[in-house]
Amino acid sequence: MTKLNYTGAFFLIFMIFSNTITGQIWYKLDMLEDGETYQVSLISDVDWSLPNNITSTGQITLKAPTLELEITDFQSLNSNLNWEYNSRYNAPSESNDFDYFSFGLESSNRNFEYEAGEEVPLLSFKNANGCADFVSLLDNDTDPYIYSRSKEVNIGNQLTVVGARGNAILGVKGKKMVRCKKQIIQKEKFVKNHNLYPNPAHDNLTLEFDWKNNKSNNIVYIRDNSGKTVIAEKAIVEKGFNNFSFDISNLSGGIYNVEIVAESGESIPLDRFVKIYSANLDEMKQEIEDKEKSENKRY
Repeated sequence: MTKLNYTGAFFLIFMIFSNTITGQIWYKLDMLEDGETYQVSLISDVDWSLPNNITSTGQITLKAPTLELEITDFQSLNSNLNWEYNSRYNAPSESNDFDYFSFGLESSNRNFEYEAGEEVPLLSFKNANGCADFVSLLDNDTDPYIYSRSKEVNIGNQLTVVGARGNAILGVKGKKMVRCKKQIIQKEKFVKNHNLYPNPAHDNLTLEFDWKNNKSNNIVYIRDNSGKTVIAEKAIVEKGFNNFSFDISNLSGGIYNVEIVAESGESIPLDRFVKIYSANLDEMKQEIEDKEKSENKRY
């Protein structure tokens, strides 16, 4: 190869990388107009065509309050960048108020061209649990679980593109948290009467109620006093009398709220109960026995 050819090749390589190294990609999360569908898109700051547009790997990670999001109706929306829903991590010790959800790029691609300013939908999904308090894209820089050592997991937001010499993701565009519209309904609209027992409770809790409407697939939530979901169970509710039992033995002592989320999306605050420790329960039994003995001595 002549000196001129060497110079030309070097200049071509220099132009490829020096002109594109500043290019960055953003992820964006939205709630669509139907109020049920979440959509993740990308926005590029630069134009990338061959060879700069070659995309080899990618990952999108979302987070939501624990037990509030269950991915359903997942769709990959771009034929040149095919995604799959491949992992979920529940309440890790470093961030135990949240669950994490990751989507991965199925294969590398050279046909998708990046256009500056264009917003490109990548994937969409719905929440089988109805309305979560919020859903957000992971922050690669600040999330406490991003460098977790408690589990061998791979999470984060990443898109490896030739033009960026590696991960092209700069961060998140738009809202930090996406919320759905949660309609709170008085229980009298759906529930004729109810009973929650025992209260205080120790190991098990029973919920009984008369459902006014037709049969539906609802979800019963139990939340602590801070609003964190500690139990979420799907419940097929029949018109008329219904009875459900819950194992609460692993819950800490305190006050908890019971809420039903109807299949149609309405949130129905139902009642509250007190969870007591076994030690408290033993103390209560002993107090009752001592009181009974004291009263018997009087007669």
